[in-house]
Amino acid sequence: MPRIDGFEIHQAKVLEVEVRLGHWSRKLSLKVAIDDDIDAIARKYLGPSNVIKRAGMFSRIHIAVKYNKEGDGKIRTLNITISGSKSCNLQSNKDPDERNLGSSLLSEWGILNTFRQIENGDLRAMFPQLVQLFDREDDEITGGELRGLSLDPDRLIEGGLLERRDRQDIVLIDEDDIDGEVAIDPSSTPGMVKATGLFGEDAGEYPLADMERFQLNRQWLQETVLRLVGSLLTKKSPQIIDEDLILLGNMGADGASTPVYFARRLGDSVVINKLDQLLRARNTSGIGIVLSSSPATLTCLGPNVVVPILLHLEKVGEERKLSRDAVIQTFSTGRNLAMGGSTVAILKSESQSASLCIPGKAPLAILGANQIRIFERLVAAHLSGSPDVKTAVLIEDTGVQSPQQAFKPPQWRSILDVYIGKGPTRGYWRLVV
Repeated sequence: MPRIDGFEIHQAKVLEVEVRLGHWSRKLSLKVAIDDDIDAIARKYLGPSNVIKRAGMFSRIHIAVKYNKEGDGKIRTLNITISGSKSCNLQSNKDPDERNLGSSLLSEWGILNTFRQIENGDLRAMFPQLVQLFDREDDEITGGELRGLSLDPDRLIEGGLLERRDRQDIVLIDEDDIDGEVAIDPSSTPGMVKATGLFGEDAGEYPLADMERFQLNRQWLQETVLRLVGSLLTKKSPQIIDEDLILLGNMGADGASTPVYFARRLGDSVVINKLDQLLRARNTSGIGIVLSSSPATLTCLGPNVVVPILLHLEKVGEERKLSRDAVIQTFSTGRNLAMGGSTVAILKSESQSASLCIPGKAPLAILGANQIRIFERLVAAHLSGSPDVKTAVLIEDTGVQSPQQAFKPPQWRSILDVYIGKGPTRGYWRLVV
């Protein structure tokens, strides 16, 4: 057991290992309890010459270390999780003593390359690009995509935000006379690869670095981005509500405590529907702010004002940071709308998305031509003074047999008799106001 100044190490045990089986997409993971010997478990259930015993390197290791600080008799546990050769959860540990202990142990064991933390100033300079990475659905990204974002993959790997995978063998191109898949082969030109079409036609040469594939360290990227927006908050109380929605805490705005959320992938209608329902169910929290990593989005989501981060940045020297004043201004402007506005209305943000505003109710996100057409007819009928609309008129040119079919079942259940309801006459619908 290594000797680390200032600490007494009682036990260090491997509780989980993961190995790749020839390709990044194939993996084998073994997880044991704290009282188990992982090597003995592997021999018993996987055989004496198992793949874990033969593995040259691991893609993930979880180590539990029991220790106490000198002069303190309390036994503590430090959990260390290593992914790849450079990424480690110690990067996000808030206790500097534990970070130093973990780094010293890993150095003594020789199982992690040196981690060179990216300075906060450099992180703030690349903040817009990190936000765009965070908004991605896929954790896989190519060298060409990183170059398009002006990001250096080697620097991101050193900082633990990225892990190198493999190289693309087949890519899609749309250039000149070739539109489709091409095979990628070595080239005689240094730093380049050769592309060949399906029928052997020459598709030109491309930078080798563009063909490399990488894996985002989603957890560390999330923690990094959230830390960079943390200065906006007056009280931090992070809570993961959904994989695409995080409650960050509160900020003081207009003399009140305003909940602040962080949402991603608001360019996806499925995600918008999901988060709209989640946030409308939390309307007792009051009017809040939804920071969005997506560039194009709705004005409101539930009883909250949406603030696209990339449109609310200010430049300070070489750094880019979220402008508190700009966020507060957008919130103040959209606050009334987040409460339902002053009149019944449909507000379109683009051709396939809109918000239904009813005074006193949280705005409803409506997506797709059918949903928008149905609610436009209901709103028009309400404003005309004759609120009831016959089913046949309501669904005309939509291709559905009833209003319900234009919505997914969970969304329909959440809006029925809240935003849309049956009229007093059979076969008629009306807006619930």
